Amino acid sequence: MNNQFTIQSAEDSEGISSNEALKRVGGFGRYQYVSMVVSILGLLCDSLYLFSIPFFTVSPALLCKNSSGFYESCPYTREYICANRIHYKYDAPEDYNFATEFDLLCKTSANAWLSSIIFIGCVPGFIIFGFLGDIVGRISMIWISIALNVLIMISMLLLPLSLNMIIAATCLIGFSTTGLAFSPFSLIFEAIPDNYVVIVGAILNVIFASSQLIVAFLSFCRFSWRLDCLIIMAVFFLLLGLTFILKEPPKYELSKKRLDKVIESFKYIARINKAEWNPDWEIEMPKSIEGEEGKLTELFTSSLYLRRHILNVIIITACGMIYYGIIMNSPNVGNSPALNATFNAIAEIIGYVVGGFLIKQFSYFACIAGGITLAGITLLLSDLFTTAGLSTLAGLLMYIGRFGNSISYGTVIIGSDVLFPPKMRNTAYSTGFGIAAIGEACVTHMIGSRYTTMVDVCYFVMAVLGLISTFLLY
Repeated sequence: MNNQFTIQSAEDSEGISSNEALKRVGGFGRYQYVSMVVSILGLLCDSLYLFSIPFFTVSPALLCKNSSGFYESCPYTREYICANRIHYKYDAPEDYNFATEFDLLCKTSANAWLSSIIFIGCVPGFIIFGFLGDIVGRISMIWISIALNVLIMISMLLLPLSLNMIIAATCLIGFSTTGLAFSPFSLIFEAIPDNYVVIVGAILNVIFASSQLIVAFLSFCRFSWRLDCLIIMAVFFLLLGLTFILKEPPKYELSKKRLDKVIESFKYIARINKAEWNPDWEIEMPKSIEGEEGKLTELFTSSLYLRRHILNVIIITACGMIYYGIIMNSPNVGNSPALNATFNAIAEIIGYVVGGFLIKQFSYFACIAGGITLAGITLLLSDLFTTAGLSTLAGLLMYIGRFGNSISYGTVIIGSDVLFPPKMRNTAYSTGFGIAAIGEACVTHMIGSRYTTMVDVCYFVMAVLGLISTFLLY
């Protein structure tokens, strides 16, 4: 073997792959650990506000006036209170969440918009940030996203707010946080050897799910929603500082055929990892890229790719609607919102761990098809038991559905390294998730309007569509 770093091609059969090059400059060393932390912080920034929405809009326990003029636990339903104009107050501080600060109990329309508007903002955000992430780079999108989010949150904290301003700000946050939806995954996936992809993807998915526990804890402690924003801003600034340590990943630079940047990226990683770098090594840009990268690139530009991408969009839409529908609907299924979020997070974490194991043992197809089938069946049963008044059993089935859907959802994310080439990965996934966000907005708006009858049947239909698409895709 000579001392050249090249990418295997038809014209140059000697040399080593980019995957082997990453192993030689440290494998999973200090640079990759920093990339991992950056990816984790990026996902936390993306998820914390999103998972806070159900807590921001749900009404806490109510106190109603008794015949003696004192307030006590309210025995009436929300519908009865609103229809008969019963005098009530919230058993929580005024600035606890949006529901208490703007009195959303009887404002069904406003509650529906607050529940869904973040996904409406996500639709253009996914497409724009995804496309630009493949054009100008992953780190640049993270910087832009941080700047926009910090500006919006500072405005929310300092300016006098109206309900319409909160709705508009939430929409803008939905748009701006999409810059952190895919770039963190791409940033680490394209800087590690292939044998680490599944385990790293599973860890990132678990971290994403764990942010629900943070939100649930803040809700349980009855802190103001403004504290949530301050915590998110602190994470933003920490993320911003760490991104200056990183460079665009070498697999991304290679996909753009920027030879000087590829060499610079490999040398920088070797220096951070304290790996040996021979100045005589050269990286020659191939005339054509073969192997998996070449197959993916050819697939992406063919009619076959279009068919696969459409099917993949259906799978993402099904998983996304089920995922966020469960999150938004959980306050309506027994127990407290904080307790439901905790159980949901635990079910999701277990699903991601099991999914990562199943990928190793079986295939992407088995994980996606099996998980989405389990989710569809259990959520349909959950709706039937809810209608029958068996809320405890319905809640248990909802958590099982969350577990199954998490297996599918996590596999779709981890599978990005298999389905799409680096230079088109963000664009491909952003169009899929952008379309999915339309469905998510519809489902969450319906739930926010408190139209929850047969909601799980909608999830079941989407699960069936996702299952059929999985068979056709794989």
